[in-house]
Amino acid sequence: MKITAVETIQCAEFANLVWLRLHSDEGLVGLGETMRNPEAVVAYIHETCAPYLLGRDPRQIDRHHDALQHRVGNHFNGFPTRSVEIRSSSNPVVPTTT
Repeated sequence: MKITAVETIQCAEFANLVWLRLHSDEGLVGLGETMRNPEAVVAYIHETCAPYLLGRDPRQIDRHHDALQHRVGNHFNGFPTRSVEIRSSSNPVVPTTT
């Protein structure tokens, strides 16, 4: 199984929220969400997270979380509580069926 698409969803009614959907080649869809600084979060997801995630196994959540936190893109050694990178890559995406 491989991740085939990374989709971000926003709507005017909930302007601070960003929903993330990961699509797999086997029809599974994972859903995650984050809030605050939505434009920056969406940019980071599509510019940094998506290129890493596409083509990888969506079931290896811990491996991807570790890579996105520590090796892919910009990261901070410490605890950046307001960081876009933390909010973009720390929220696990829970697989669901469509």
